[in-house]
Amino acid sequence: MELKSNLIQLVSFDKFSDIKISASVFLQSELVTIQFIFEDAQEKTLLDKFKSNAEVIKNKNHFRSRKMKLWENTCFELFLGSSNENQYLEFNLSAGGDWNVFSFDDYRKNLIELFEVEQLSFDLKCSSPDYEITGVFRVRSLNLNHKKYLANLTAVLQTTEGVKYYSRVHPQQKADFHDKNFWYSL
Repeated sequence: MELKSNLIQLVSFDKFSDIKISASVFLQSELVTIQFIFEDAQEKTLLDKFKSNAEVIKNKNHFRSRKMKLWENTCFELFLGSSNENQYLEFNLSAGGDWNVFSFDDYRKNLIELFEVEQLSFDLKCSSPDYEITGVFRVRSLNLNHKKYLANLTAVLQTTEGVKYYSRVHPQQKADFHDKNFWYSL
């Protein structure tokens, strides 16, 4: 899958990282496509799952499953909501191919796993030091053509230097991907 346009640069919360990440989101009808591209020239990211699963996914129909708490390890995320509604969605993709989608009623309130969302495809490319992950989801409960959306593309990376949090913009005090004040308009 060759998207790579409209890429947004993500920065580490601690501002000191050699890992470069860019990401994009595309909304069309009921489809949400999320793409992350990153470069880790010094191989600081702990990507054993990423590298081994790239071959598995490339060579056969890889079974991808829903998993909870993917954000506790290397995880790529999209937060999607409207500026005039409190409710929002959180999409998670793991380096191992697992995924999930959640709904929140308000800021970090009432996490609900959305079973009506299905993952249509998952693509993983690994040619060190460059990595690319793309997921396509069908969200039947949304009509993506009629709203103005806010988004936050983020990543949590397990590295040799500890956990790194990436986003386009960060609050001053701590990494907080759920805060709509730091999301951008699509």
